[in-house]
Amino acid sequence: MIKRIITVFTLFIVFCTCFAQESATDTLVFPDDIVYNGPFEEEQFNRYFNLHEEDYLNLFLASSATIDESNAQQYRQNFYEFLSNLKIKTPAVHKPKKRIKTIYKATHNHYFTKYELKTSFEDIFRNGGFNCVTASALYGIILQKSNIPFDVRETPVHVYLVSYPGAEEIKIEATDPLAGYMTFDLRTKKQYVDYMRDNKFISENEYGRNTIDELFNKYYFSDQKISLKELLGIQYLNNAVYLFNDHKIKEGYRELEKAYIFYPCEKTAFLMLTALTEILGKETYDELTDVDYLVKISRFNNESITPEAIRNEFAKITHTHLINRSDIEYYEKIYRHLENNIRKKEFIDEIAFIYHYERGRFLFNRSRIKEALPFFEEAFRINPDNADVQAAFVQSLAGSMRVMDTHTATDLAEEYAGRYEQLTVNPVFSNLLTLLYLGSAMEKFDRHDIAGGDKYLLKFEEMNKRFPEGDIPYELLGKAYSSGGMYFFRKGYYKKAREYIKRGLVISPDNPILLYCLTSFE
Repeated sequence: MIKRIITVFTLFIVFCTCFAQESATDTLVFPDDIVYNGPFEEEQFNRYFNLHEEDYLNLFLASSATIDESNAQQYRQNFYEFLSNLKIKTPAVHKPKKRIKTIYKATHNHYFTKYELKTSFEDIFRNGGFNCVTASALYGIILQKSNIPFDVRETPVHVYLVSYPGAEEIKIEATDPLAGYMTFDLRTKKQYVDYMRDNKFISENEYGRNTIDELFNKYYFSDQKISLKELLGIQYLNNAVYLFNDHKIKEGYRELEKAYIFYPCEKTAFLMLTALTEILGKETYDELTDVDYLVKISRFNNESITPEAIRNEFAKITHTHLINRSDIEYYEKIYRHLENNIRKKEFIDEIAFIYHYERGRFLFNRSRIKEALPFFEEAFRINPDNADVQAAFVQSLAGSMRVMDTHTATDLAEEYAGRYEQLTVNPVFSNLLTLLYLGSAMEKFDRHDIAGGDKYLLKFEEMNKRFPEGDIPYELLGKAYSSGGMYFFRKGYYKKAREYIKRGLVISPDNPILLYCLTSFE
Protein backbone atom coordinates (compact mmCIF):
# COMPACT_ATOMS: atom_id res chain seq x y z
CA MET A 1 0.00 0.00 0.00
CA ILE A 2 2.81 2.42 0.85
CA LYS A 3 4.27 2.12 -2.66
CA ARG A 4 0.84 2.68 -4.12
CA ILE A 5 0.15 5.85 -2.16
CA ILE A 6 3.53 7.31 -3.04
CA THR A 7 2.83 6.63 -6.71
CA VAL A 8 -0.49 8.46 -6.48
CA PHE A 9 1.07 11.46 -4.76
CA THR A 10 4.03 11.61 -7.14
CA LEU A 11 1.68 11.99 -10.07
CA PHE A 12 0.41 15.24 -8.56
CA ILE A 13 3.77 16.87 -7.86
CA VAL A 14 3.94 20.44 -9.19
CA PHE A 15 1.09 19.74 -11.58
CA CYS A 16 -2.01 20.08 -9.41
CA THR A 17 -4.92 21.69 -11.20
CA CYS A 18 -7.69 22.19 -8.68
CA PHE A 19 -11.43 22.77 -8.68
CA ALA A 20 -12.57 25.19 -6.00
CA GLN A 21 -14.95 23.73 -3.44
CA GLU A 22 -18.42 25.15 -3.12
CA SER A 23 -18.46 24.61 0.64
CA ALA A 24 -16.55 26.68 3.18
CA THR A 25 -12.78 26.28 3.12
CA ASP A 26 -12.67 25.30 6.78
CA THR A 27 -14.75 22.16 6.40
CA LEU A 28 -11.71 19.89 6.19
CA VAL A 29 -9.04 21.96 7.95
CA PHE A 30 -9.33 24.25 10.96
CA PRO A 31 -6.65 26.71 12.16
CA ASP A 32 -5.98 24.64 15.28
CA ASP A 33 -5.10 21.65 13.07
CA ILE A 34 -1.98 23.29 11.70
CA VAL A 35 1.36 21.97 12.92
CA TYR A 36 4.09 24.50 12.16
CA ASN A 37 7.64 23.69 11.16
CA GLY A 38 8.95 26.53 13.27
CA PRO A 39 8.28 29.94 14.84
CA PHE A 40 8.81 31.82 11.59
CA GLU A 41 6.11 29.88 9.75
CA GLU A 42 3.70 30.27 12.67
CA GLU A 43 4.30 34.02 12.76
CA GLN A 44 3.61 34.39 9.03
CA PHE A 45 0.37 32.39 9.27
CA ASN A 46 -0.72 34.58 12.16
CA ARG A 47 0.09 37.74 10.23
CA TYR A 48 -1.84 36.50 7.21
CA PHE A 49 -4.95 35.00 8.81
CA ASN A 50 -5.30 37.11 11.95
CA LEU A 51 -3.73 40.45 10.98
CA HIS A 52 -4.60 40.18 7.27
CA GLU A 53 -1.08 41.07 6.12
CA GLU A 54 -0.43 39.75 2.61
CA ASP A 55 3.35 39.50 2.51
CA TYR A 56 3.88 36.73 -0.01
CA LEU A 57 7.65 36.93 0.14
CA ASN A 58 7.56 35.97 3.81
CA LEU A 59 4.78 33.43 3.25
CA PHE A 60 6.65 31.59 0.51
CA LEU A 61 9.85 31.69 2.55
CA ALA A 62 7.90 30.27 5.50
CA SER A 63 6.85 27.29 3.39
CA SER A 64 10.45 26.06 3.61
CA ALA A 65 10.76 23.71 6.58
CA THR A 66 14.27 24.84 7.59
CA ILE A 67 13.77 28.61 7.42
CA ASP A 68 14.31 30.82 10.46
CA GLU A 69 14.01 34.56 11.09
CA SER A 70 17.72 35.16 10.68
CA ASN A 71 17.89 33.59 7.21
CA ALA A 72 14.58 35.15 6.21
CA GLN A 73 15.86 38.60 7.13
CA GLN A 74 18.95 38.05 5.01
CA TYR A 75 16.88 36.88 2.03
CA ARG A 76 14.46 39.81 2.37
CA GLN A 77 17.33 42.30 2.39
CA ASN A 78 18.78 40.71 -0.73
CA PHE A 79 15.38 40.76 -2.43
CA TYR A 80 14.55 44.38 -1.69
CA GLU A 81 17.99 45.54 -2.79
CA PHE A 82 17.48 43.65 -6.05
CA LEU A 83 13.95 45.03 -6.41
CA SER A 84 15.13 48.59 -5.82
CA ASN A 85 17.71 48.31 -8.59
CA LEU A 86 15.20 46.58 -10.85
CA LYS A 87 12.67 49.39 -10.50
CA ILE A 88 15.30 51.86 -11.66
CA LYS A 89 15.87 49.74 -14.76
CA THR A 90 12.15 49.28 -15.47
CA PRO A 91 10.33 52.61 -15.07
CA ALA A 92 6.61 52.64 -15.73
CA VAL A 93 7.14 54.77 -18.83
CA HIS A 94 8.77 51.83 -20.58
CA LYS A 95 6.61 49.75 -22.86
CA PRO A 96 5.22 46.55 -21.30
CA LYS A 97 7.30 44.18 -23.41
CA LYS A 98 10.50 46.00 -22.54
CA ARG A 99 9.69 46.07 -18.83
CA ILE A 100 8.87 42.37 -18.72
CA LYS A 101 11.91 41.41 -20.78
CA THR A 102 14.18 43.35 -18.42
CA ILE A 103 12.53 41.89 -15.31
CA TYR A 104 12.72 38.37 -16.69
CA LYS A 105 16.35 38.55 -17.68
CA ALA A 106 17.53 40.33 -14.53
CA THR A 107 15.67 37.96 -12.23
CA HIS A 108 16.84 34.87 -14.05
CA ASN A 109 20.46 35.98 -14.05
CA HIS A 110 20.44 37.09 -10.42
CA TYR A 111 18.59 34.20 -8.81
CA PHE A 112 18.27 31.09 -10.94
CA THR A 113 21.13 28.64 -11.27
CA LYS A 114 19.72 25.13 -11.67
CA TYR A 115 16.26 23.65 -12.34
CA GLU A 116 15.37 21.02 -9.75
CA LEU A 117 12.07 19.15 -9.48
CA LYS A 118 12.41 18.80 -5.70
CA THR A 119 13.15 22.22 -4.27
CA SER A 120 11.84 24.89 -1.90
CA PHE A 121 11.32 28.62 -2.30
CA GLU A 122 14.23 29.25 0.08
CA ASP A 123 16.55 27.37 -2.31
CA ILE A 124 16.25 30.24 -4.79
CA PHE A 125 18.11 32.48 -2.33
CA ARG A 126 20.32 29.78 -0.84
CA ASN A 127 21.75 28.02 -3.89
CA GLY A 128 19.79 29.14 -6.96
CA GLY A 129 17.67 25.99 -7.16
CA PHE A 130 14.20 26.49 -8.67
CA ASN A 131 11.25 24.83 -10.37
CA CYS A 132 8.20 26.21 -12.13
CA VAL A 133 6.28 26.78 -8.88
CA THR A 134 9.02 28.57 -6.92
CA ALA A 135 10.19 30.59 -9.93
CA SER A 136 6.64 31.64 -10.81
CA ALA A 137 6.12 32.65 -7.19
CA LEU A 138 9.20 34.90 -7.26
CA TYR A 139 8.20 36.49 -10.58
CA GLY A 140 4.68 37.01 -9.23
CA ILE A 141 5.95 38.76 -6.09
CA ILE A 142 8.20 40.99 -8.19
CA LEU A 143 5.36 41.92 -10.55
CA GLN A 144 3.02 42.56 -7.63
CA LYS A 145 5.48 44.90 -5.93
CA SER A 146 6.16 46.59 -9.28
CA ASN A 147 2.41 47.26 -9.74
CA ILE A 148 2.37 45.24 -12.95
CA PRO A 149 -0.89 43.30 -13.50
CA PHE A 150 -0.53 39.55 -14.01
CA ASP A 151 -2.29 36.22 -13.83
CA VAL A 152 -0.91 32.94 -12.57
CA ARG A 153 -1.88 30.21 -15.00
CA GLU A 154 -1.99 26.60 -13.95
CA THR A 155 -2.08 23.68 -16.37
CA PRO A 156 -1.98 19.97 -15.62
CA VAL A 157 1.81 19.92 -16.06
CA HIS A 158 2.99 23.46 -15.51
CA VAL A 159 2.65 26.84 -13.80
CA TYR A 160 3.49 30.12 -15.54
CA LEU A 161 2.60 33.83 -15.51
CA VAL A 162 0.88 36.12 -17.98
CA SER A 163 1.63 39.79 -17.45
CA TYR A 164 -0.70 42.56 -18.63
CA PRO A 165 -3.58 40.06 -19.05
CA GLY A 166 -6.31 41.15 -21.42
CA ALA A 167 -3.94 43.59 -23.09
CA GLU A 168 -0.40 42.64 -24.03
CA GLU A 169 -0.71 39.07 -22.66
CA ILE A 170 3.04 38.64 -22.18
CA LYS A 171 3.90 35.12 -21.03
CA ILE A 172 6.62 34.52 -18.44
CA GLU A 173 7.95 30.96 -18.58
CA ALA A 174 10.25 29.95 -15.75
CA THR A 175 10.94 26.47 -17.11
CA ASP A 176 10.15 24.24 -20.04
CA PRO A 177 6.41 23.51 -19.79
CA LEU A 178 6.95 19.87 -20.74
CA ALA A 179 9.76 19.26 -18.25
CA GLY A 180 8.90 16.46 -15.91
CA TYR A 181 5.66 15.52 -17.63
CA MET A 182 4.18 12.40 -16.09
CA THR A 183 1.64 9.94 -17.38
CA PHE A 184 -1.24 8.49 -15.39
CA ASP A 185 -2.15 4.81 -15.20
CA LEU A 186 -5.76 3.63 -15.49
CA ARG A 187 -6.03 2.77 -11.79
CA THR A 188 -5.05 6.30 -10.75
CA LYS A 189 -7.44 7.79 -13.28
CA LYS A 190 -10.30 5.64 -12.01
CA GLN A 191 -9.50 6.46 -8.39
CA TYR A 192 -9.68 10.18 -9.15
CA VAL A 193 -12.83 9.92 -11.28
CA ASP A 194 -14.57 7.82 -8.61
CA TYR A 195 -13.66 10.41 -6.00
CA MET A 196 -15.17 13.18 -8.14
CA ARG A 197 -18.27 11.06 -8.67
CA ASP A 198 -18.66 10.32 -4.96
CA ASN A 199 -18.51 14.05 -4.23
CA LYS A 200 -21.12 14.87 -6.91
CA PHE A 201 -18.77 16.75 -9.24
CA ILE A 202 -19.56 14.08 -11.82
CA SER A 203 -23.21 13.03 -12.11
CA GLU A 204 -24.30 9.40 -12.31
CA ASN A 205 -25.64 10.05 -15.80
CA GLU A 206 -22.33 11.52 -17.01
CA TYR A 207 -20.39 8.74 -15.30
CA GLY A 208 -22.41 6.12 -17.15
CA ARG A 209 -22.14 7.78 -20.56
CA ASN A 210 -18.37 8.38 -20.65
CA THR A 211 -15.21 6.34 -20.30
CA ILE A 212 -12.76 6.80 -17.43
CA ASP A 213 -10.26 8.38 -19.84
CA GLU A 214 -12.85 10.85 -21.13
CA LEU A 215 -13.89 11.91 -17.64
CA PHE A 216 -10.33 12.13 -16.35
CA ASN A 217 -9.26 14.29 -19.27
CA LYS A 218 -12.27 16.55 -18.82
CA TYR A 219 -11.99 17.08 -15.07
CA TYR A 220 -8.25 16.83 -14.54
CA PHE A 221 -6.84 18.58 -17.60
CA SER A 222 -8.32 22.04 -17.16
CA ASP A 223 -6.22 25.21 -17.42
CA GLN A 224 -7.27 27.99 -15.09
CA LYS A 225 -6.19 31.22 -13.45
CA ILE A 226 -5.06 31.15 -9.85
CA SER A 227 -3.75 33.69 -7.35
CA LEU A 228 -0.48 33.92 -5.46
CA LYS A 229 -2.34 32.58 -2.44
CA GLU A 230 -3.37 29.49 -4.38
CA LEU A 231 0.13 29.14 -5.80
CA LEU A 232 1.34 29.06 -2.19
CA GLY A 233 -1.06 26.15 -1.67
CA ILE A 234 0.60 24.32 -4.57
CA GLN A 235 4.01 24.92 -2.96
CA TYR A 236 2.77 23.25 0.22
CA LEU A 237 1.30 20.46 -1.89
CA ASN A 238 4.76 19.89 -3.37
CA ASN A 239 6.24 19.86 0.13
CA ALA A 240 3.79 17.10 1.02
CA VAL A 241 4.75 15.01 -1.99
CA TYR A 242 8.47 15.30 -1.16
CA LEU A 243 7.71 13.93 2.31
CA PHE A 244 5.49 11.15 0.95
CA ASN A 245 8.31 10.03 -1.31
CA ASP A 246 10.48 9.76 1.81
CA HIS A 247 7.77 7.57 3.42
CA LYS A 248 6.84 10.34 5.87
CA ILE A 249 3.08 10.14 5.45
CA LYS A 250 2.02 11.94 8.64
CA GLU A 251 4.47 14.79 8.06
CA GLY A 252 3.26 15.03 4.47
CA TYR A 253 -0.35 15.17 5.58
CA ARG A 254 0.41 18.18 7.77
CA GLU A 255 1.72 19.98 4.68
CA LEU A 256 -1.42 19.02 2.78
CA GLU A 257 -3.51 20.75 5.43
CA LYS A 258 -1.57 23.95 4.83
CA ALA A 259 -2.02 23.48 1.09
CA TYR A 260 -5.78 23.15 1.58
CA ILE A 261 -5.99 26.29 3.70
CA PHE A 262 -4.49 28.34 0.89
CA TYR A 263 -5.97 26.39 -2.01
CA PRO A 264 -9.13 24.49 -0.99
CA CYS A 265 -9.91 22.23 -3.92
CA GLU A 266 -11.03 18.72 -4.69
CA LYS A 267 -7.64 17.45 -5.80
CA THR A 268 -5.99 18.46 -2.54
CA ALA A 269 -8.94 16.97 -0.67
CA PHE A 270 -8.53 13.75 -2.66
CA LEU A 271 -4.87 13.51 -1.65
CA MET A 272 -5.75 14.28 1.97
CA LEU A 273 -8.30 11.47 2.01
CA THR A 274 -5.83 9.08 0.39
CA ALA A 275 -3.17 9.96 2.98
CA LEU A 276 -5.58 9.62 5.90
CA THR A 277 -6.68 6.21 4.66
CA GLU A 278 -3.04 5.12 4.60
CA ILE A 279 -2.38 6.55 8.08
CA LEU A 280 -5.43 4.97 9.70
CA GLY A 281 -4.63 1.62 8.12
CA LYS A 282 -1.55 1.41 10.36
CA GLU A 283 -2.55 3.61 13.30
CA THR A 284 -2.48 2.17 16.83
CA TYR A 285 -3.58 5.40 18.56
CA ASP A 286 -0.95 5.20 21.27
CA GLU A 287 -0.97 9.00 21.57
CA LEU A 288 -4.07 11.13 21.94
CA THR A 289 -2.87 13.31 19.05
CA ASP A 290 -3.12 10.24 16.80
CA VAL A 291 -6.88 10.21 17.40
CA ASP A 292 -7.10 13.48 15.46
CA TYR A 293 -6.59 11.55 12.23
CA LEU A 294 -9.93 9.81 12.80
CA VAL A 295 -11.50 13.22 13.53
CA LYS A 296 -10.05 14.59 10.30
CA ILE A 297 -11.29 11.77 8.08
CA SER A 298 -14.77 12.09 9.60
CA ARG A 299 -15.04 15.57 8.03
CA PHE A 300 -15.10 14.22 4.47
CA ASN A 301 -18.38 14.03 2.61
CA ASN A 302 -17.41 10.91 0.73
CA GLU A 303 -19.33 7.71 0.17
CA SER A 304 -16.44 5.64 1.51
CA ILE A 305 -16.47 7.53 4.84
CA THR A 306 -19.60 5.94 6.24
CA PRO A 307 -20.85 5.51 9.81
CA GLU A 308 -19.89 1.86 9.45
CA ALA A 309 -16.31 2.79 8.49
CA ILE A 310 -16.01 5.10 11.51
CA ARG A 311 -17.51 2.41 13.74
CA ASN A 312 -15.01 -0.17 12.50
CA GLU A 313 -12.09 2.15 13.17
CA PHE A 314 -13.29 2.85 16.70
CA ALA A 315 -13.79 -0.88 17.20
CA LYS A 316 -10.10 -1.27 16.39
CA ILE A 317 -9.29 1.32 19.08
CA THR A 318 -11.56 -0.54 21.52
CA HIS A 319 -9.89 -3.87 20.88
CA THR A 320 -6.41 -2.42 21.37
CA HIS A 321 -6.86 -0.16 24.38
CA LEU A 322 -9.86 -1.52 26.28
CA ILE A 323 -9.94 -5.24 25.58
CA ASN A 324 -6.25 -6.05 25.10
CA ARG A 325 -4.67 -3.45 27.39
CA SER A 326 -7.54 -2.80 29.85
CA ASP A 327 -6.56 0.87 29.85
CA ILE A 328 -9.96 2.30 30.79
CA GLU A 329 -8.67 5.78 31.58
CA TYR A 330 -6.96 6.26 28.21
CA TYR A 331 -9.85 4.62 26.36
CA GLU A 332 -12.25 7.12 27.92
CA LYS A 333 -9.96 10.01 26.94
CA ILE A 334 -10.04 8.81 23.34
CA TYR A 335 -13.84 8.61 23.41
CA ARG A 336 -14.26 12.07 24.95
CA HIS A 337 -11.86 13.55 22.40
CA LEU A 338 -13.86 12.06 19.52
CA GLU A 339 -17.16 13.05 21.12
CA ASN A 340 -16.01 16.66 21.45
CA ASN A 341 -14.49 16.98 17.97
CA ILE A 342 -16.47 14.88 15.50
CA ARG A 343 -19.35 16.96 14.20
CA LYS A 344 -21.54 14.44 12.41
CA LYS A 345 -24.17 12.98 14.74
CA GLU A 346 -24.41 9.69 12.87
CA PHE A 347 -20.68 9.12 13.40
CA ILE A 348 -20.82 10.04 17.08
CA ASP A 349 -23.77 7.69 17.60
CA GLU A 350 -21.79 4.78 16.14
CA ILE A 351 -18.79 5.54 18.35
CA ALA A 352 -20.94 6.13 21.43
CA PHE A 353 -22.73 2.82 20.94
CA ILE A 354 -19.49 0.83 20.83
CA TYR A 355 -18.00 2.79 23.72
CA HIS A 356 -20.93 2.23 26.08
CA TYR A 357 -21.58 -1.36 25.03
CA GLU A 358 -17.94 -2.38 25.41
CA ARG A 359 -17.50 -0.49 28.69
CA GLY A 360 -20.56 -2.35 29.95
CA ARG A 361 -19.18 -5.70 28.80
CA PHE A 362 -15.82 -4.94 30.41
CA LEU A 363 -17.51 -4.36 33.77
CA PHE A 364 -20.06 -7.17 33.43
CA ASN A 365 -17.34 -9.73 32.72
CA ARG A 366 -15.69 -8.68 35.98
CA SER A 367 -18.95 -9.15 37.90
CA ARG A 368 -19.34 -5.39 38.37
CA ILE A 369 -22.92 -5.67 37.20
CA LYS A 370 -24.37 -2.60 38.87
CA GLU A 371 -21.64 -0.42 37.31
CA ALA A 372 -22.23 -2.04 33.91
CA LEU A 373 -25.96 -1.27 33.85
CA PRO A 374 -25.79 2.48 32.97
CA PHE A 375 -23.36 1.75 30.12
CA PHE A 376 -25.62 -0.93 28.67
CA GLU A 377 -28.63 1.35 29.11
CA GLU A 378 -26.95 4.15 27.13
CA ALA A 379 -25.94 1.73 24.37
CA PHE A 380 -29.55 0.47 24.31
CA ARG A 381 -30.85 4.04 24.12
CA ILE A 382 -28.65 4.67 21.06
CA ASN A 383 -29.57 1.45 19.27
CA PRO A 384 -32.53 -0.28 20.96
CA ASP A 385 -32.97 -2.77 18.11
CA ASN A 386 -29.55 -4.36 18.55
CA ALA A 387 -30.09 -7.90 19.86
CA ASP A 388 -26.74 -8.11 21.66
CA VAL A 389 -27.23 -4.91 23.61
CA GLN A 390 -30.83 -5.86 24.44
CA ALA A 391 -29.60 -9.11 25.96
CA ALA A 392 -26.77 -7.43 27.84
CA PHE A 393 -29.04 -4.68 29.14
CA VAL A 394 -31.65 -7.15 30.43
CA GLN A 395 -29.02 -9.43 31.97
CA SER A 396 -27.36 -6.55 33.81
CA LEU A 397 -30.76 -5.26 34.90
CA ALA A 398 -31.68 -8.69 36.26
CA GLY A 399 -28.31 -9.01 37.96
CA SER A 400 -28.74 -5.62 39.64
CA MET A 401 -32.08 -6.75 41.05
CA ARG A 402 -30.59 -9.62 43.02
CA VAL A 403 -29.90 -7.35 45.97
CA MET A 404 -33.42 -5.84 45.89
CA ASP A 405 -36.65 -7.01 47.44
CA THR A 406 -39.21 -8.31 44.97
CA HIS A 407 -41.49 -5.29 45.18
CA THR A 408 -38.64 -2.80 44.55
CA ALA A 409 -37.34 -4.92 41.66
CA THR A 410 -40.83 -5.10 40.13
CA ASP A 411 -41.29 -1.34 40.33
CA LEU A 412 -37.89 -0.83 38.70
CA ALA A 413 -38.68 -3.27 35.88
CA GLU A 414 -42.00 -1.52 35.24
CA GLU A 415 -40.19 1.81 35.20
CA TYR A 416 -37.82 0.56 32.50
CA ALA A 417 -40.74 -0.92 30.54
CA GLY A 418 -42.41 2.49 30.56
CA ARG A 419 -39.17 4.21 29.57
CA TYR A 420 -38.26 1.94 26.64
CA GLU A 421 -40.99 0.56 24.42
CA GLN A 422 -38.58 -1.90 22.82
CA LEU A 423 -38.22 -3.73 26.15
CA THR A 424 -41.90 -4.60 26.19
CA VAL A 425 -41.44 -6.85 23.14
CA ASN A 426 -38.19 -8.38 24.33
CA PRO A 427 -38.99 -11.97 25.41
CA VAL A 428 -36.20 -12.12 27.99
CA PHE A 429 -37.26 -8.89 29.68
CA SER A 430 -40.91 -9.89 29.47
CA ASN A 431 -40.11 -13.22 31.10
CA LEU A 432 -38.24 -11.37 33.85
CA LEU A 433 -41.20 -9.07 34.43
CA THR A 434 -43.55 -12.06 34.42
CA LEU A 435 -41.54 -13.77 37.16
CA LEU A 436 -41.42 -10.56 39.18
CA TYR A 437 -45.20 -10.28 38.98
CA LEU A 438 -45.53 -13.81 40.36
CA GLY A 439 -43.06 -13.08 43.13
CA SER A 440 -44.80 -9.84 44.06
CA ALA A 441 -48.20 -11.57 44.06
CA MET A 442 -46.90 -14.27 46.41
CA GLU A 443 -45.39 -11.66 48.77
CA LYS A 444 -48.66 -9.69 48.86
CA PHE A 445 -50.75 -12.78 49.62
CA ASP A 446 -48.32 -13.88 52.33
CA ARG A 447 -48.77 -10.46 53.93
CA HIS A 448 -52.58 -10.79 53.60
CA ASP A 449 -52.72 -7.98 51.01
CA ILE A 450 -55.31 -9.63 48.80
CA ALA A 451 -55.90 -6.60 46.56
CA GLY A 452 -52.19 -6.26 45.95
CA GLY A 453 -51.79 -9.96 45.28
CA ASP A 454 -54.70 -9.95 42.83
CA LYS A 455 -53.25 -6.94 41.05
CA TYR A 456 -49.96 -8.68 40.37
CA LEU A 457 -51.64 -11.98 39.43
CA LEU A 458 -53.68 -10.14 36.80
CA LYS A 459 -50.53 -8.48 35.48
CA PHE A 460 -48.86 -11.88 35.36
CA GLU A 461 -51.75 -13.43 33.47
CA GLU A 462 -51.76 -10.56 30.94
CA MET A 463 -48.01 -10.96 30.36
CA ASN A 464 -48.41 -14.73 30.05
CA LYS A 465 -51.02 -14.27 27.32
CA ARG A 466 -48.62 -12.06 25.39
CA PHE A 467 -45.64 -14.37 25.91
CA PRO A 468 -47.02 -17.88 26.57
CA GLU A 469 -43.68 -19.46 25.62
CA GLY A 470 -41.96 -17.89 28.63
CA ASP A 471 -39.94 -20.06 30.97
CA ILE A 472 -41.93 -20.02 34.25
CA PRO A 473 -40.67 -22.14 37.16
CA TYR A 474 -43.52 -24.39 38.28
CA GLU A 475 -42.58 -23.88 41.92
CA LEU A 476 -42.88 -20.09 41.76
CA LEU A 477 -46.18 -20.25 39.88
CA GLY A 478 -47.54 -22.89 42.26
CA LYS A 479 -46.59 -20.89 45.34
CA ALA A 480 -48.05 -17.63 43.97
CA TYR A 481 -51.50 -19.09 43.25
CA SER A 482 -51.54 -21.42 46.27
CA SER A 483 -50.71 -18.45 48.55
CA GLY A 484 -53.92 -16.76 47.44
CA GLY A 485 -55.87 -20.01 47.72
CA MET A 486 -54.53 -20.79 51.21
CA TYR A 487 -55.52 -17.33 52.44
CA PHE A 488 -59.17 -17.92 51.54
CA PHE A 489 -59.04 -21.57 52.64
CA ARG A 490 -58.00 -20.51 56.13
CA LYS A 491 -60.84 -18.01 56.16
CA GLY A 492 -63.28 -20.75 55.29
CA TYR A 493 -63.96 -19.48 51.76
CA TYR A 494 -63.36 -22.85 50.10
CA LYS A 495 -64.97 -22.00 46.80
CA LYS A 496 -62.85 -18.88 46.49
CA ALA A 497 -59.78 -20.89 47.48
CA ARG A 498 -60.39 -23.44 44.72
CA GLU A 499 -60.87 -20.62 42.17
CA TYR A 500 -57.27 -19.43 42.76
CA ILE A 501 -55.92 -22.96 42.39
CA LYS A 502 -57.86 -23.55 39.17
CA ARG A 503 -56.64 -20.23 37.70
CA GLY A 504 -53.09 -21.44 38.20
CA LEU A 505 -53.84 -24.87 36.72
CA VAL A 506 -55.11 -23.23 33.53
CA ILE A 507 -51.57 -21.95 32.98
CA SER A 508 -49.69 -24.90 34.53
CA PRO A 509 -52.04 -27.95 34.30
CA ASP A 510 -49.60 -30.47 35.77
CA ASN A 511 -48.27 -28.25 38.52
CA PRO A 512 -47.77 -30.60 41.52
CA ILE A 513 -48.10 -27.83 44.13
CA LEU A 514 -51.45 -26.71 42.75
CA LEU A 515 -52.71 -30.25 42.28
CA TYR A 516 -51.83 -31.08 45.89
CA CYS A 517 -53.65 -27.94 47.13
CA LEU A 518 -56.73 -28.74 45.08
CA THR A 519 -56.84 -32.26 46.54
CA SER A 520 -56.42 -30.85 50.04
CA PHE A 521 -59.33 -28.45 49.58
CA GLU A 522 -61.73 -31.23 48.64
